[in-house]
Formats: sequence, structure tokens, C-alpha cells
Amino acid sequence: MSSLAANNPRGVHIESLLCILGSLGGYASLMSVIQQITAKTLTSGLHVATSKNGEFFFFGDPINNGIFELYRGIGPITQSSDMPNINEIFTHVASSIGNDSFGIPRLPPEHMPGDTPINYVKSLWSAISPNLNTLCPNSLHWPLAYGFAIQKVIEEGQQVISSSLAVKIAMESAIPMSKVNLINWSPQSTTQQA
Repeated sequence: MSSLAANNPRGVHIESLLCILGSLGGYASLMSVIQQITAKTLTSGLHVATSKNGEFFFFGDPINNGIFELYRGIGPITQSSDMPNINEIFTHVASSIGNDSFGIPRLPPEHMPGDTPINYVKSLWSAISPNLNTLCPNSLHWPLAYGFAIQKVIEEGQQVISSSLAVKIAMESAIPMSKVNLINWSPQSTTQQA
């Protein structure tokens, strides 16, 4: 579990914390859409892609809208001209489906998080989601809540890491995690719980 931790002997490892929040925020974007489809408050806009090895990945405007909500939650900082190109990250994620590079943040080696986004989601989502649901019962707001958390980390860590790199870490983690199918859910299985 030590590789999953966001701290080290020197304190909080900000890159890992940003990756954790981004990963969970991206996955929250997907889970919000799945919850809406399950509740029949959303009926279209989700597309399933299958990789060469048979894995399912989700795409579509409802998920992307969640990602943009997360980005909006990060706040005015994202208006800076040196922010990462979100559309380029979406393009990279789509082109890396089924490859070993899928879900691996493209960052300088000295700024890599302690673990991968997928491992953070697998180890933390089920523990955190009940609290998220209690604090934020409307799943439409889950990505925005993660955006606010990322904004707070960026504000607190501005002496340690640049805002643009912090946003890049979060978004390189969020976007691929908004596509993964960790619960073996399909749009036809609307009786499954998100």
C-alpha cells in the first residue's frame, strides 16, 4: 500500500495527490453518467469502444461534460495561457486505448506520481464513493467537487509545483479514468448499481 500513499517521509507527495484526485474525478465523471443511465435520467450519448484484447471503454459527450466540469472546478487558474491542451489529452487517450501507454500520465520523470491512475481508482474508489455520495448526493456535481479539491491542492502547493504542471497531472489522470470499465457495466445492464 505504500506506493498508493500520497505522502512520503518529506510530507505530502503533491504529484501523487494530484493524480489521486484527478483519477477519482475522472472516474466520478463516468460513474455519474452510469448512475444517470441506471436511474433513466439519461438515455443516450454513451458509446462503448472495445480494444483489441476485448476490454470495454466508454466515450461520449455526457462523460466529457463531467471532465469539463472537473476542469471548471479547478477555477480561474485554467484560464492561463500555459495550461495543458485538454483536447490534445482527449486525443491521446483515445489513440492509446488498448496500448501499454493508456492511462500513464505523460510527465517528466521527476514529477511522476507514486502509482498509476488505474491503481488509485481500484484501491480508493469503493472506500471514498460512499462519503462522496453523502456529501454530494447529486452525482452530476461529483466531477466539480473533485475540481474544487484539485484547486485547493494547487493553491496550497504553488511553492512546490507550477500550476500548469499540477493541472497537467490532474487531467492526464482524469481523462483516461473517465473511460475505464472497472465494474463490467454495459449500457444494456441498467439494473447494475453504479
